[in-house]
Amino acid sequence: MGKAQHFSTSVIDAQCEGKHPDPSMAGLCVIVSGTGRKVWQFCRRIAKSGLVITLKLGAYPAHSIAAARQWASGLNDAIERGEDPRIGMRLEKTKGLTVCDALYLATMKRGERKALKPRTLADKEIIFERDIKPRLGRKVLVELTEDECWDAVYDKAKMSKDRANKMAGELSCFLRWCAGREGKMAGLALQAHPAVTLNSNWFATGPKANKRFLSSEELGWPLQALAPEAHYYRRGILLLLLTAARRNELFGAPAAEVSNGVWTRPPRRSKNGEENIVMLGPWGRQLMQTNHEWLFLRVSSMGRSFVGGSRCAIVSLIG
Repeated sequence: MGKAQHFSTSVIDAQCEGKHPDPSMAGLCVIVSGTGRKVWQFCRRIAKSGLVITLKLGAYPAHSIAAARQWASGLNDAIERGEDPRIGMRLEKTKGLTVCDALYLATMKRGERKALKPRTLADKEIIFERDIKPRLGRKVLVELTEDECWDAVYDKAKMSKDRANKMAGELSCFLRWCAGREGKMAGLALQAHPAVTLNSNWFATGPKANKRFLSSEELGWPLQALAPEAHYYRRGILLLLLTAARRNELFGAPAAEVSNGVWTRPPRRSKNGEENIVMLGPWGRQLMQTNHEWLFLRVSSMGRSFVGGSRCAIVSLIG
C-alpha cells in the first residue's frame, strides 16, 4: 500500500502500482494497475454486522476527485447508520425501471420456480408484446397507477372485449409477480400490486361454450360428415368426441397409455401439467384398440410414426 498523500491531480498522476487511500475520505482509495490504469474503490466494514463493503466507482480521471469523494460520502453516511449501502443503491436503480425492463417473460421462460407449458408461455408472450407493451411498456413501474392500467384495458375493449379480458388477466399476473417475492429477487422495488381490481372476466363476451348444448340434429351432423371418410379418420374423430381430448393429445398418444379400458395421459402431455385419466366405455375401448406402438400410425416413405398432421375433414369438424 502506498503512503497516504493529500489527493490532487498531480499526486494521482504520479502514483505507481498499488492501493492508495484518500486521507480526506474514509474508505476511498485509488487502485493503480500494472498498466497504469487508475480506478476508484471504496472499502469499509460495517461495525454492527462486521460486513465488509467493497465497491468500485470507475476509472480516474473519467471520475474526478470531487465526484469520487461525493460518491464515497454517501456510502459512509449509510455505514455510519449501520446500513448496507448496496441495498439503497439497488432500490435507487430500480426506481426508474419501466414495465419492459422487468424481464418478466424471460423469468417465466426460465421456469426457475414453476415450468410453464410452451403453449402457455406463447400465449403470455403474445398478450404482453401485442397488448401490454405498446400501451404501458415505457411506463415507470413504481409510478404505474390503477387508472392507467384500466384505461389501457378499456381502450383494448374498443377493439375486442375478449382480448381486453385476456390483457387484464395477464397484466394482473405481471404486476402480482413484480410485487411478490420473485419480483423482489429480480431487483424490483414495487411494494404492492397497483391494480388489484383488474379482472379477466370484466367484459361480457357472450355465452360460454359450456353454456350451450347441441341439439339432436346438430349431434348428427359430424356423424354424417364422417360417413364417406375412411375408417382411420372416422375412428379419430369419434375418439375426440368421446374423450374430449385435444387433437395433439390423442394423435400423439402411444398405445401404452391405454390399459384395461383406462387412458392415462402423463403430466408431460397434459396442458395443465397434471395426470389425466379417461375411463373408456365399450365403444371407446373398441376404438382405442391397435396393434401398433402408437394409437394412430402413419405409414409413409419415411417409415412409420404417429400422426402429426390432419386432413381437411378433421380440421373442418374440430377447428
